[in-house]
Amino acid sequence: MKYAPNYPMVRLRTVAPGRIVTADELRALDLLPEASPPAEVERRPRAPDRSGPRAWPSYDRCLEEAGPARSHRGQDRSQADFLFALYALSRKRGFDEAEIVAELLARSEKAAQREQEGEGGGRAYVEMTVRAAARVARRNR
Repeated sequence: MKYAPNYPMVRLRTVAPGRIVTADELRALDLLPEASPPAEVERRPRAPDRSGPRAWPSYDRCLEEAGPARSHRGQDRSQADFLFALYALSRKRGFDEAEIVAELLARSEKAAQREQEGEGGGRAYVEMTVRAAARVARRNR
C-alpha cells in the first residue's frame, strides 16, 4: 500500500523465457543497486495474552492494529471490527457468530453510526463483517 495508487511501473523490452540471470550478472550490468541495510523497524513487544478462553479480544488493540482510514482521520474502524470478529472466532476463544454480532453491536462506533442512519444498517453491517471474518477463520484452520 506504500505506493498506492501510483504503483511503480516497469516495461519489458525483450523477453527470454527460460533464461536465468543471477544477481551478480545484474550487478555487473549495473541493473541491480547495491543492497542497502534493512530499515530499522520499531517493534513493541506484545504483552502475553492472559485473557484465557471465553474472554473477548481487546477492541482497543484491534483499533491499534487497523490501518489508517481512507476517508477520515484515525484508524479504519471497519478493519478493527473485522479483526475483533476474527480474533473472537479463534478456536481458543470459542465465541459463535451470534455472540460476536451482539458484542460488536455494543462496541463498534461504525455499527452505532449506521444504526442511527436507520433501517437496521448497523446490524446488517456487523453481520456482514462477522460472516466475512468467519470465512477467513475457516480458511485459515
